[in-house]
Amino acid sequence: MCPERRGRWVTERVDGKPSFLDGSESEGELLDKVVSLYQQTLLSSEAALEYLRACGVERRAIEKFRVGFVDQTLVRSIPRATRRLGALLRERLIERGVLRDGRMRREELEGCVSVPLFDAEKRLVQMYGRRIDRQRTEDRGRDIWLRGERNGLFNEAGLVDAGELVITSSVMDALVVWSCGIEHVTALAGLEASRTALLEMIARSNVRRVTLLFRRCPIEGEVVTKVAGEIAPLGVEVLRGLLPKDQDAQIFVRNTEDARYRLREVLRGAEWIAGVPTRRGPENAPRPAAEAPAPPEAPKAADEAAGGPKDAADGLVFRFEDRRWRIRGLEDNRARGTLKVNVFATRAEVGFHVDSFDLYGSRQRANFIRAAALELGLDESVVKKDLGRVLLQLEQAQDEMIRKSQAPTSKVVELSEEERVEALELLQDPMLLERVVGAFRAMGIVGERENLIAGYLVGISRKLQQPLSLVIQSSSAAGKSSLLDAILSTVPAEDRLTYSAMTGQSLYYMGERSLRHRVLSIAEQAGLEKATYAMKLLQSAGQLTIASTGKEASSGRIVSHEYKVEGPVALMITTSKVELDEELLNRCLVLTVDESPEQTKAVHEAQRRAQTLEGLLARDARTGLEKLHQNMQRLLRPVLVVNPFAESINFADRRVRARRDHRKLLSLIEAITLLHQHQRETRRHELPGRVIEYIEATEADVALAQRLMTSIMGTVVDDMAPRTRELLRELEAHARARGGAGVTFTRREIRDAIGWGDTQLKTHLKRLCDAELVIAHRAPHAKTVVYELAFDGMRSGEERALVGLRSGSSRDLPNAAGEPGELPKAS
Repeated sequence: MCPERRGRWVTERVDGKPSFLDGSESEGELLDKVVSLYQQTLLSSEAALEYLRACGVERRAIEKFRVGFVDQTLVRSIPRATRRLGALLRERLIERGVLRDGRMRREELEGCVSVPLFDAEKRLVQMYGRRIDRQRTEDRGRDIWLRGERNGLFNEAGLVDAGELVITSSVMDALVVWSCGIEHVTALAGLEASRTALLEMIARSNVRRVTLLFRRCPIEGEVVTKVAGEIAPLGVEVLRGLLPKDQDAQIFVRNTEDARYRLREVLRGAEWIAGVPTRRGPENAPRPAAEAPAPPEAPKAADEAAGGPKDAADGLVFRFEDRRWRIRGLEDNRARGTLKVNVFATRAEVGFHVDSFDLYGSRQRANFIRAAALELGLDESVVKKDLGRVLLQLEQAQDEMIRKSQAPTSKVVELSEEERVEALELLQDPMLLERVVGAFRAMGIVGERENLIAGYLVGISRKLQQPLSLVIQSSSAAGKSSLLDAILSTVPAEDRLTYSAMTGQSLYYMGERSLRHRVLSIAEQAGLEKATYAMKLLQSAGQLTIASTGKEASSGRIVSHEYKVEGPVALMITTSKVELDEELLNRCLVLTVDESPEQTKAVHEAQRRAQTLEGLLARDARTGLEKLHQNMQRLLRPVLVVNPFAESINFADRRVRARRDHRKLLSLIEAITLLHQHQRETRRHELPGRVIEYIEATEADVALAQRLMTSIMGTVVDDMAPRTRELLRELEAHARARGGAGVTFTRREIRDAIGWGDTQLKTHLKRLCDAELVIAHRAPHAKTVVYELAFDGMRSGEERALVGLRSGSSRDLPNAAGEPGELPKAS
């Protein structure tokens, strides 16, 4: 028998399942079940959840405010309209505004995430919807409400006894603000909707301060004025949070890193617009840009009456007879032509006036003068004269601030006489570089002789017009960071910048002279990837220039501003990558850490020695050594270097990249000479109107640079990575030990013989095979691959000298193949 014939309602079935509505629900229960269904639908809609995540709405906000999603699930979950129960349910839902009246009877909030709103008695009275589909948003708007009166408030239960309140223009913005940890937030039910419920809530609550967080546009600006005028008479102070232009809270949070902190900054810096100023609340509470005026102060003595600015705790203060002017925000005006500040003018026992505006805007000045004269009970000419004097003083303060910001940031460190004598004695020692190596050894650095000298010279080269740069390359845990830290510890603190990573645009905004003749250190090459392009330009051109858009102060138009950063800079980075950026490789010296078992054994001994009493004493002495070498470098002058042996230097010229490698050799000679400047005669050459001072490189300087270039950079000149060349030497030694030419070996044999890891061995062995220096054979009757050297013995006879003197030179200097030995003494 049909349900209708039994004379009572029973649960009908929809698609074989019971309907979730049976027709006996009250109005409140009906809407509550609809909200619950929308909640379940949201959890199964990945598109809706992703939209909320992108907006910055957290899961806890979704659960607390019963956020749902509308996609016709409701229509499919009730009986058909041809059945009596289905027809009745549809009529009730149409009457309540959930369904549209019409033949299709679709859901009103279809395609929206939904948020239910409740009244003071916690009854569900309205629902808000935000469309997630862009096309439908353009057709019908993004914010949708159920038909009928827009009663109810978002988060009214959370506003009980809240002394402060944040109001947004939409419920979605309020959800985002709540997700950022600011839980005393509610929203308007539309820009043109009635605000009666909101005003009643404020009147009966403990709210003393309201911050309006609206979009900065003409339409919402008018609404802000209306809302402030309605709230202020309730005895509430009204502020406005200044979001970036044409951004609401949702867009601001989505586009801002560390959005929680930045949003609180916006609220703390909110501007006062109406109402009686209240005392400051908690530290994280919104506050006006200008505080409430202090009690009127008595006029100051005559010597202060017309004085210049006095530094206050949070601004500049000017006094003229019984008038006090406080200025904030001058430090935000980094370019001439802009002077937007917060001006707070008070007059003893009369009143005050506060405003934020651009002092260079004549219309804004006129408006301020007119309003301030009225509030302070003065003639406009008096206020105009005071403001003119303030403007002139602020211009002088701004010029001084800009001058200081453009000056080199390196501070001059004054050395005591004892420190100067000690540093000068080291600079004049003929065995200077031997003492440098000894200092590193005393600091606990084992081996790495040539790497330490080269790194030390790269640090010295920062004073040259074309400084060197270096990359320390090794496998993980080999000690590249310790090597870099030791080198940097000898560079004065004012001449080095150390970062873990850099963003893509950070170099362009570092200050015009903040990098000039300094060492820039990045912990890992991965931290420099976003700024690689800018760094390459800085190394090649010696400066960076970028054009960026911004507002013109006087007209508000978008114009281009030029930012310039001057070099040169010496770059130091480390990396564990096997493959390096070819362009970065061309510009840098590549140092490879010794990863041999002998070096590992020596490191272990040093680590154990550091735990002894002798090691503890050496650790204390390290600070003194670092300070000595820093003081020594502070005494070095950036003097010009002349190389009288330059034309006699021979350098491989088979590859285009040798052009840059040759420049590295010359810079290395300059750095060695610069380091020994206190052991060289300062020469002078007179030109019309000026005299050039310079020092000359010696034969010993050239010889040392050649030796270092061969040891460190020779492997780069013939396009073979340092670790690959090291493996080739190991294979040659292994082949000679087993009988010479024709010896074959497996990867396992080599791994056991030299102690390399399998990944390293596999990578560099493949490079040697690609270069046809090693041949891979398929072993007979096995799946194993065996390898054989493609030549007999060492290839030194086949290679051209990388650096050295041209034949026939009268100066018999050590060539690039010279054996390592004691460093040459200064001439």
